[in-house]
Parts: sequence; structure tokens; C-alpha cells
Amino acid sequence: MIKEFIPYEQALALKELGFDEKCFMTYYQPDNDKLQLVEFDEDETIGGYYTKAPLYQQAFRWFREKHDLHVHIRKEDYVYKNIHNNYFHFDISKGEQTDITKQEDLYGDLMDECEQNIPGNYLDNEKFNILIFEKGFAFKTYEEAELECLIKLIEIVKNA
Repeated sequence: MIKEFIPYEQALALKELGFDEKCFMTYYQPDNDKLQLVEFDEDETIGGYYTKAPLYQQAFRWFREKHDLHVHIRKEDYVYKNIHNNYFHFDISKGEQTDITKQEDLYGDLMDECEQNIPGNYLDNEKFNILIFEKGFAFKTYEEAELECLIKLIEIVKNA
């Protein structure tokens, strides 16, 4: 169940951005002791040792409702060495603006960089397979994409 909660670093960042929703759990770290995820008691004061631990679902909803930031995480299939593989990637929209993180542009740049002039094989699949992960376009698991998307949302709001 712990994997349902956003990591501590992102919980701190959300707190700095004004996140103050009710949460089931809280991160607790007294005087440099080991960080713990403990049940949240509403009667406790959230102070120096406590940081609310939202679920990923809560965090994404908060970004939608407070900042009009909408996330789309997609699963894609690609063929590399005749084996079908999957990867995940995301884009973020705000209001009428779609893809504010310019993921479509990054994908186009990757395609251009991996283009080759070989009849019947216009794309260097091996190079593409490496670069989509190295350049942060793709992630091997949904959870990796979800965390990177959350980090990007935090960055967008901090820089707004």
C-alpha cells in the first residue's frame, strides 16, 4: 500500500506549493531519525516533524483543481529486434494549451536524430530505443512515468 503514496521529497514540495488536503498518512521524521510513514491523526498538529503524504491520485487531482494542469500517461508499443516492447510516456496540458511539456516536439527531435537513409529502414531502431529513455521521453514502467510526471508538475507550478 505504501507505493500508493507520493515519495517524501515530492510531499515536501507539494507542501511548499500550498497542498493542504486531508490525507490518510503522514511522513514523520523526528530529529534526524528514520523517516516513517504513519497514520495521520487530524488532532495532531502538522509541524516540523510531520509532512502530509498524499496519494498519487490526490496529488494529480490537486494539480487539476488548483492549477488546471491535466495529465495523460500513455502506454506505447514499439518493435526492437523483432520483439514487441512497451514504454510509457506522459504529456501535460493546461487550459487550451496541449502538451505544455513539449513531449511531441521531443519525440519529433528523437525521430529526426534517429533517421537513417536505408531503403525500407528509415529509422535506426537501436539508437531510438536507447535515446527515448536517455532523453526522458519514455519510461519502462507506468510508475516511473507517474513519478516523473509528478516531478514535472511541481516544477511547472514552482516556475509559474
